[in-house]
Amino acid sequence: MSKYTAPLLRSNEVQVIMHSLYRLAEYPVLAALAHKVTEATKLDGRACQYLYEAALPGIDWPSVSARELAFMRSLGIEVNSGR
Repeated sequence: MSKYTAPLLRSNEVQVIMHSLYRLAEYPVLAALAHKVTEATKLDGRACQYLYEAALPGIDWPSVSARELAFMRSLGIEVNSGR
């Protein structure tokens, strides 16, 4: 897993982001990725980050909403969607 790279966050904010639980139903691309490996309906930030990073080359960027892109960035994912 890569080092967290989101800018301008304090250490405690990073901890909150990475340890919080997120509903997969709110992030369709993440839900599709997670469906392949788990039946969970919520994942913590670390698991979300791992799933996104593992799938980066194969993500269909036009299908990713602005909200989900923002979520990815909040997890420290370097998003180069071409938007």
